[in-house]
Amino acid sequence: MDFRVWLASAIIVSFLAWFNVGKAPPPKEIALAGDWLFKTGDNAGWKDPAFTDSDWTLLKVPANWESQGYPGYDGVAWYRKHVQIPAEWRNSAGIIFDLGKVDDEDMTYFNGELIGTHVGWGDYHKYAVPKYLVKYDQDNLISVRVNDTGGNGGMWEGNFKLVTGMMPRYNASDIDKY
Repeated sequence: MDFRVWLASAIIVSFLAWFNVGKAPPPKEIALAGDWLFKTGDNAGWKDPAFTDSDWTLLKVPANWESQGYPGYDGVAWYRKHVQIPAEWRNSAGIIFDLGKVDDEDMTYFNGELIGTHVGWGDYHKYAVPKYLVKYDQDNLISVRVNDTGGNGGMWEGNFKLVTGMMPRYNASDIDKY
Protein backbone atom coordinates (compact mmCIF):
# COMPACT_ATOMS: atom_id res chain seq x y z
CA MET A 1 0.00 0.00 0.00
CA ASP A 2 1.26 3.44 -0.85
CA PHE A 3 2.30 5.42 2.25
CA ARG A 4 0.18 8.40 1.21
CA VAL A 5 -2.98 6.25 0.95
CA TRP A 6 -2.22 4.69 4.34
CA LEU A 7 -1.60 8.10 5.92
CA ALA A 8 -4.79 9.56 4.45
CA SER A 9 -6.77 6.55 5.70
CA ALA A 10 -5.26 6.86 9.17
CA ILE A 11 -6.10 10.56 9.31
CA ILE A 12 -9.70 9.97 8.21
CA VAL A 13 -10.20 7.11 10.71
CA SER A 14 -8.69 9.23 13.50
CA PHE A 15 -10.92 12.16 12.59
CA LEU A 16 -14.04 9.98 12.61
CA ALA A 17 -13.06 8.42 15.95
CA TRP A 18 -12.31 11.84 17.45
CA PHE A 19 -15.81 13.06 16.64
CA ASN A 20 -17.51 9.73 17.50
CA VAL A 21 -18.83 9.32 13.96
CA GLY A 22 -20.46 5.92 13.54
CA LYS A 23 -20.56 5.19 17.26
CA ALA A 24 -23.61 4.91 19.48
CA PRO A 25 -23.86 7.70 22.03
CA PRO A 26 -22.97 6.72 25.58
CA PRO A 27 -25.95 5.63 27.66
CA LYS A 28 -27.73 8.20 29.76
CA GLU A 29 -28.82 7.34 33.30
CA ILE A 30 -31.30 8.43 35.95
CA ALA A 31 -30.28 7.18 39.40
CA LEU A 32 -33.19 5.78 41.40
CA ALA A 33 -31.37 4.74 44.59
CA GLY A 34 -32.48 6.65 47.65
CA ASP A 35 -35.96 7.40 48.92
CA TRP A 36 -38.89 5.37 47.59
CA LEU A 37 -42.47 5.47 48.81
CA PHE A 38 -43.37 2.28 50.72
CA LYS A 39 -46.43 0.56 52.13
CA THR A 40 -47.05 -2.91 53.53
CA GLY A 41 -50.09 -4.84 52.37
CA ASP A 42 -51.45 -5.62 48.96
CA ASN A 43 -53.77 -3.60 46.76
CA ALA A 44 -53.62 -3.94 42.97
CA GLY A 45 -54.67 -0.28 42.69
CA TRP A 46 -51.32 0.81 44.13
CA LYS A 47 -49.74 0.30 40.69
CA ASP A 48 -52.01 2.98 39.24
CA PRO A 49 -50.42 6.42 38.68
CA ALA A 50 -53.72 8.08 39.68
CA PHE A 51 -53.55 6.53 43.17
CA THR A 52 -52.64 9.09 45.85
CA ASP A 53 -49.54 7.94 47.77
CA SER A 54 -48.98 11.10 49.85
CA ASP A 55 -49.38 9.22 53.15
CA TRP A 56 -46.87 6.46 52.31
CA THR A 57 -43.63 6.03 54.26
CA LEU A 58 -40.21 6.78 52.75
CA LEU A 59 -37.72 3.89 52.70
CA LYS A 60 -34.17 3.83 51.38
CA VAL A 61 -33.35 1.66 48.39
CA PRO A 62 -31.20 -0.38 48.29
CA ALA A 63 -31.83 -1.82 51.74
CA ASN A 64 -34.14 -4.41 53.21
CA TRP A 65 -37.25 -3.22 54.98
CA GLU A 66 -36.43 -5.11 58.20
CA SER A 67 -33.53 -2.72 58.83
CA GLN A 68 -35.81 0.29 58.28
CA GLY A 69 -38.53 -0.23 60.86
CA TYR A 70 -40.29 -3.40 59.70
CA PRO A 71 -38.47 -6.16 61.64
CA GLY A 72 -39.82 -9.65 61.02
CA TYR A 73 -42.32 -8.54 58.37
CA ASP A 74 -42.93 -11.27 55.82
CA GLY A 75 -45.54 -10.78 53.12
CA VAL A 76 -46.39 -8.27 50.43
CA ALA A 77 -45.35 -4.63 50.31
CA TRP A 78 -45.23 -2.04 47.55
CA TYR A 79 -42.63 0.52 46.51
CA ARG A 80 -43.38 3.54 44.33
CA LYS A 81 -41.03 6.03 42.68
CA HIS A 82 -42.02 9.08 40.64
CA VAL A 83 -39.52 10.05 37.95
CA GLN A 84 -39.28 12.45 35.02
CA ILE A 85 -37.67 11.18 31.84
CA PRO A 86 -36.27 13.94 29.62
CA ALA A 87 -37.63 14.39 26.11
CA GLU A 88 -34.11 13.88 24.73
CA TRP A 89 -34.51 10.18 25.61
CA ARG A 90 -37.32 9.90 23.05
CA ASN A 91 -34.79 9.04 20.30
CA SER A 92 -32.79 6.53 22.35
CA ALA A 93 -32.62 2.89 21.31
CA GLY A 94 -34.62 1.92 24.39
CA ILE A 95 -34.97 2.36 28.14
CA ILE A 96 -33.98 -0.22 30.73
CA PHE A 97 -35.00 -0.32 34.39
CA ASP A 98 -32.14 -1.84 36.40
CA LEU A 99 -34.00 -3.24 39.39
CA GLY A 100 -31.12 -5.03 41.10
CA LYS A 101 -32.01 -7.69 43.66
CA VAL A 102 -35.42 -8.12 45.27
CA ASP A 103 -36.16 -10.47 48.18
CA ASP A 104 -38.06 -12.68 47.20
CA GLU A 105 -40.44 -11.96 44.30
CA ASP A 106 -41.40 -8.87 42.33
CA MET A 107 -44.03 -7.67 39.93
CA THR A 108 -42.79 -4.42 38.39
CA TYR A 109 -45.02 -1.82 36.73
CA PHE A 110 -44.32 1.31 34.72
CA ASN A 111 -47.17 3.83 34.63
CA GLY A 112 -49.52 1.08 35.76
CA GLU A 113 -48.51 -1.52 33.15
CA LEU A 114 -46.67 -4.73 34.06
CA ILE A 115 -43.15 -4.72 32.58
CA GLY A 116 -41.72 -7.79 34.33
CA THR A 117 -41.78 -10.35 37.10
CA HIS A 118 -39.03 -12.31 38.81
CA VAL A 119 -38.65 -14.89 41.56
CA GLY A 120 -35.32 -15.23 43.35
CA TRP A 121 -33.79 -13.12 46.09
CA GLY A 122 -30.19 -13.41 44.86
CA ASP A 123 -30.59 -12.49 41.19
CA TYR A 124 -29.92 -9.13 39.57
CA HIS A 125 -32.51 -8.32 36.95
CA LYS A 126 -33.51 -5.63 34.51
CA TYR A 127 -36.67 -4.85 32.60
CA ALA A 128 -37.19 -3.12 29.27
CA VAL A 129 -39.53 -0.15 29.56
CA PRO A 130 -41.79 0.03 26.50
CA LYS A 131 -41.32 3.50 25.06
CA TYR A 132 -45.03 3.89 24.38
CA LEU A 133 -45.57 3.92 28.18
CA VAL A 134 -43.17 6.81 28.79
CA LYS A 135 -44.48 10.34 29.32
CA TYR A 136 -41.46 12.52 28.49
CA ASP A 137 -40.84 15.58 30.69
CA GLN A 138 -43.80 14.53 32.86
CA ASP A 139 -44.37 12.40 35.95
CA ASN A 140 -43.87 8.67 35.39
CA LEU A 141 -44.48 6.05 38.05
CA ILE A 142 -42.44 2.93 38.75
CA SER A 143 -44.24 0.64 41.19
CA VAL A 144 -42.85 -2.63 42.48
CA ARG A 145 -44.92 -5.23 44.32
CA VAL A 146 -42.57 -7.29 46.50
CA ASN A 147 -43.51 -10.59 48.13
CA ASP A 148 -41.15 -11.65 50.92
CA THR A 149 -41.62 -15.32 51.81
CA GLY A 150 -39.24 -15.29 54.79
CA GLY A 151 -36.13 -13.63 56.15
CA ASN A 152 -35.24 -10.15 54.97
CA GLY A 153 -37.46 -8.54 52.37
CA GLY A 154 -37.33 -5.66 49.96
CA MET A 155 -35.32 -4.08 47.19
CA TRP A 156 -32.03 -4.74 48.89
CA GLU A 157 -29.08 -4.55 46.47
CA GLY A 158 -28.23 -3.10 43.07
CA ASN A 159 -27.88 0.01 40.97
CA PHE A 160 -31.57 0.99 40.78
CA LYS A 161 -31.53 3.22 37.72
CA LEU A 162 -33.09 3.93 34.37
CA VAL A 163 -30.61 3.80 31.50
CA THR A 164 -30.86 4.28 27.75
CA GLY A 165 -30.01 1.28 25.61
CA MET A 166 -31.32 -2.07 24.52
CA MET A 167 -31.83 -5.22 26.54
CA PRO A 168 -29.41 -7.97 25.54
CA ARG A 169 -30.92 -10.81 23.58
CA TYR A 170 -30.22 -14.34 24.72
CA ASN A 171 -30.50 -17.58 22.85
CA ALA A 172 -30.82 -21.08 24.28
CA SER A 173 -27.04 -21.64 24.29
CA ASP A 174 -26.56 -18.53 26.47
CA ILE A 175 -28.90 -19.66 29.24
CA ASP A 176 -26.28 -21.89 30.89
CA LYS A 177 -23.99 -18.86 31.37
CA TYR A 178 -26.42 -17.14 33.77
